[in-house]
Amino acid sequence: MLIVYFIIGGVGVMQLPLLVDVLGNAFPDLRITRLSNKFIGYTLGALVYAIACAGYFVYFTIGLPLWIAPQESLLCTEGLLHLFLASWVWILVMYNYTAGVVTHPGHAKIAGDEKPSMRSKSDEIRAKTPDDILNYVTRGFHCKPCGASRTALTYHCSDCGICGDTVDHHCPFLNTCVGRRNFGYFVWFLVWGTIGMSYIVVLTWHPFRECWIDDANSALCHEHGGTSLVFLGAVLLDIAFATLLGFQAVLLLADVRTVDCLRYMRYSWNPSPIAGRVWRGRGLRRTSRMRTLVFGPNRSWWQFIIPGAELAAIRASDGTHTD
Repeated sequence: MLIVYFIIGGVGVMQLPLLVDVLGNAFPDLRITRLSNKFIGYTLGALVYAIACAGYFVYFTIGLPLWIAPQESLLCTEGLLHLFLASWVWILVMYNYTAGVVTHPGHAKIAGDEKPSMRSKSDEIRAKTPDDILNYVTRGFHCKPCGASRTALTYHCSDCGICGDTVDHHCPFLNTCVGRRNFGYFVWFLVWGTIGMSYIVVLTWHPFRECWIDDANSALCHEHGGTSLVFLGAVLLDIAFATLLGFQAVLLLADVRTVDCLRYMRYSWNPSPIAGRVWRGRGLRRTSRMRTLVFGPNRSWWQFIIPGAELAAIRASDGTHTD
């Protein structure tokens, strides 16, 4: 019973960084500080692993036996099929999350001996309009804090203290920036997380409905009434996964990074330019910057369902491995 309360409470705590980010971007004048420092990042990372392990334990000991008829063994065909598919999705979720954490997003190139201060203001290219932001107009040639050469997709992260290459955003759950080398892991973590949590919602709906909606006096409720509340945690986590995945899907179709979308929203709340880019299929073109980071060049479908199978394709497309 305590493990169920831990899962529900942990899922609730994990919603706080998302809520703070939404409020901070919706009301920039409030200057709400993001929950993204190193200590919070390590805490959230440990919480992700703890909830994943606790959730798998509850699934194996409680959820799956309730789905399969009590008189049948888990070693029946249906039980083994459920166990195999759930375990495989769990492995894919944890693999992509771990790979996203340990893989460096990619350094931007250092500008060399020339100091950023030696550049005159007339040499800088600035984003003057919201459309400039969506069209990747950079704000300057060199980054003043770290001296890296700025390109259209370079972004200086104040949390990491570096300029990253093709950075999408800084993720408090991964405790690092999501950029050129780990953006694909982040997106596939959301994909498999959404699939896995949707499966758990379906699995836990029956005992929750029977105990809290239909008949609280049934034998099932007397034995597993409290543990059926894990359905609530599964719903909250599924909503979070699906919302983030839907948001990333829209930005991928528009070929727009998260940081650029948030910068655009500070200028204007008009969604028409982003919707127009989605309608024109900007993210589906071969020249799309972000789509290649998710699907990669020359990757077969099976490389997305086998942990580690994508590494060869990533190394082949990445000329440098020192960052």
